[in-house]
Amino acid sequence: MKKTTTVAKKTATKAAVATIGKIEAATLIKGTNGKIFSATFTKKDGEERLLTGKLKNEVKAKGKKPAPDVSALGMIRVYDMVGNQWRMLNLQTISKIKAGGKVYNVR
Repeated sequence: MKKTTTVAKKTATKAAVATIGKIEAATLIKGTNGKIFSATFTKKDGEERLLTGKLKNEVKAKGKKPAPDVSALGMIRVYDMVGNQWRMLNLQTISKIKAGGKVYNVR
């Protein structure tokens, strides 16, 4: 008797990337409630940068005070988890956000 084996094929299904606006992006970032997220944005000098950070004030950089939170679709204060310091993220130059296991393109 011939033995047969069944191999389940793995189908790689990519989750659809949602496209959101600037206001939804700001709401999404503020809704992370201290959880880590990442944002791709364009710096003043035109260079694209990936920031991995969080919003909560519970993180204290050595000897540095957090910058003021200036929102209203302008700048938002984010603690950079890689650089271990506070950064200002310009909401107008964000192109992509990853939060809660989902990826969003920002228009």
